[in-house]
Amino acid sequence: MGRAPQTGLALVSRDVFNRLAKYQPLHECWIDFTLWAACQAGEQDIHQRALQGQLLARYPSGTKQLFLAVFRELQAVIAANPRQNSMLQIMIALGLDDRDTYMGAEVSAENTLLERMQAQAGPGVSVQALDHLTVKDTDCAVNNGSSMIALANIVSRVFPQNPQEKILFALPVASDGFSQFMAFTQLSLMGFSAYTVPGQFAIWDINGDATFAPRNAICSPGFFSDYWNDARLEAILSANGIE
Repeated sequence: MGRAPQTGLALVSRDVFNRLAKYQPLHECWIDFTLWAACQAGEQDIHQRALQGQLLARYPSGTKQLFLAVFRELQAVIAANPRQNSMLQIMIALGLDDRDTYMGAEVSAENTLLERMQAQAGPGVSVQALDHLTVKDTDCAVNNGSSMIALANIVSRVFPQNPQEKILFALPVASDGFSQFMAFTQLSLMGFSAYTVPGQFAIWDINGDATFAPRNAICSPGFFSDYWNDARLEAILSANGIE
């Protein structure tokens, strides 16, 4: 009988990061992996591949295969149960954190979603009315991105047919420098439209909803879906007075 995805993720992660900790401090290994994983989960281009190469240059040959082993386990866990912060589970397995913040985040996420919707569409709106909402996180480090993942799961529950068309996530750099990559990786693997940037950036929006990513952003494949490409075209036309 095969092992459960959650068990596999913990076992493989401990093995891989114990090996890499011989070359860099464990916490630095983790930070490097979060950025590498975000690039891997994103719509890769030459810039993301170059960034991955720079990260791997800090480690011996074969590290790419080690990172890929963890990433594949991560994919399996998220596919089996997206209602968790899967990268935070790795941190807990490695002893880098001791708090699972996801369930608490999901409890408050629906209220947060309503507040964001009311700010954009006015009071009295319900979650069922959600459409074309962009969420700009303030600091993923508060709970390692659990709030953003919880929002995505609520949208998936309310709109099982097309959740990825309902919400876009803009993830500025977190105060710890890496939690935005944790959130981005899971959101991207869940199929959502999201972007983040390895460094400080200003969210550029010409229509108040941040559908446009900065030039050096890491973007999820979902960011380039027909739906969101059409939304950006509509924003450009509207900004130029063309209906």
